[in-house]
Amino acid sequence: MKLFVRNLALVTILLISVTQVQAQKYGHTSLGTILSIMPETKASDSQLEVFQNDLAAQIKTKQDALRAKFNDYQTKVQSNTLTIQQQQNLEKELGASDLELQKFAAEADQKVAAKRQELLKPVIEKAQKAVEDVAKENGYQLIFDTSVYNAILMADEGIDITEQVLKKLGIN
Repeated sequence: MKLFVRNLALVTILLISVTQVQAQKYGHTSLGTILSIMPETKASDSQLEVFQNDLAAQIKTKQDALRAKFNDYQTKVQSNTLTIQQQQNLEKELGASDLELQKFAAEADQKVAAKRQELLKPVIEKAQKAVEDVAKENGYQLIFDTSVYNAILMADEGIDITEQVLKKLGIN
């Protein structure tokens, strides 16, 4: 009798578990698509482009100055107007200027990446909140992001929540 009760309890627990697993709802969306449609992303991209252009102009100014300094050096070397010591000093100066330019360009890349992250953070948070709200409102336990390569191998088109998220964001 105890064995029967134990088996009955085990079967009941298994049935409840299977029923709960089957009752779970999963959805998917492409967060990348949502972000690309959001007007805030376009505004961030515009701000980032201005920032990048400013840094690119600074780099070009430094490159032009270095090129002019190098051309002046070549002219003086070809006309034999420099002593060996002057030539070595100018070469050191050119090398230091080149290293400075490379350092500035690397820092500019880091600044652009940081600015991109700064500008997109609130946009991503807004989209994420909309996804979470749609999930809660519709009883989804899990939402997959299909914009991540190989994250989803198959998804039923009937549970794509992208349109609901766009509606939640006020985007038609």
